[in-house]
Amino acid sequence: MIELKNFTYKTNKILFDGASFKAPSTGMIGIAGESGCGKTTFLKIISKQIHVDSMVNDATSIFYGNQDALLKKDLTIAQRI
Repeated sequence: MIELKNFTYKTNKILFDGASFKAPSTGMIGIAGESGCGKTTFLKIISKQIHVDSMVNDATSIFYGNQDALLKKDLTIAQRI
């Protein structure tokens, strides 16, 4: 399970303030929202690229597909991941 409880994250603006999230260890999730709302930051938090203290993560693997890498046509699928 991946779980974030009451976490706050800010850079030059507050992106998450007292937010919580819970997902099972298996399966897929999708994130949608307006530009600049924190989607990429949130994915970086759950994939442990950004640290927050309130996270419990016992998922065996998390794939975060960066959209820039995935859109390059000259790479194979294996190179994109």
